[in-house]
Amino acid sequence: GKPRFDEQISSGQWVFGILEPRGEWLEGVLRLRDTVADHGKVRLKYIPERDIVVSNFQFPGDVLWGEDTIACKVDNMSKEMFRTTIAIVGESGEKPRT
Repeated sequence: GKPRFDEQISSGQWVFGILEPRGEWLEGVLRLRDTVADHGKVRLKYIPERDIVVSNFQFPGDVLWGEDTIACKVDNMSKEMFRTTIAIVGESGEKPRT
C-alpha cells in the first residue's frame, strides 16, 4: 500500500491524505475525515544527514508552500537542534510535535 498521512488539526477534526512520490518529497492532498472536504496539501521529505523530516502545508488554491516544520525523534535531538526547531516552528505559529 501507499503511505497515508493522518493528523488531528487545531479544530479537533482529523485530516488524511495518501502520499505519492514527487521528486524527493512525498506529497498528498489532505481531506477532512468527516466530510472529505479539501483541506490543502502536505509534503514531507526525510533528511538522513540530520535524521529529521521536513514538512510543508499548502492551503487549497495556493501555489506557494508554507514554512518548514521540522520533526525528529526526541531521543535523537540535541539541545542545539531543539532550540533551532523551536525557533523555526515558533516563527510559523505552529506548535512543535514530538
